[in-house]
Amino acid sequence: MIAKDACCVIDPVLIEFLYYEPCSTCPGARKYYEVYLHNSRVVAEIQVDYGDKVVVNWIPFFSDERLEKVKQYNFSLGDWNSIVVNQETVLLGGDKFVNETHVREVIDFLISPPQVLVHDISVDCVVPSVHKISIGEVLDVNVTISNRGNYTESFNMAVHLNDSVVGQLFVKI
Repeated sequence: MIAKDACCVIDPVLIEFLYYEPCSTCPGARKYYEVYLHNSRVVAEIQVDYGDKVVVNWIPFFSDERLEKVKQYNFSLGDWNSIVVNQETVLLGGDKFVNETHVREVIDFLISPPQVLVHDISVDCVVPSVHKISIGEVLDVNVTISNRGNYTESFNMAVHLNDSVVGQLFVKI
């Protein structure tokens, strides 16, 4: 496990790459070889770029482990050079180049848990212009409000004098 911050611990993302390097000079295999080169480069760069945030399991296509994965993910024999992220997101290889941007977006989503919205509005200070007032006199009130949360807040703020509302203002902070 790796530490995300002081309050959260995040497991690394698991990348399974079921790879097969076909013949680069065999008739009809050139496309599959190019897919192998592309998809293996994507996996290798992700492994380097994300460091300990991802664990990459390189699974040879002709191995017992690959046979288990074929059953687990319902792969066909032509699905070599496929990438599986966290045993959920399957990006088929075969004759298909994986979209590196898409793979990285999936990984980024998995290593950055959704942000929890925190509502935390506070009235920090209320300062009247005078402490005594007579009927008909003007009273100014300065109110300092802080948003210590991570969500933009909108609300109506009312100033009361005894039981009467003497001022109201729409606030967005």
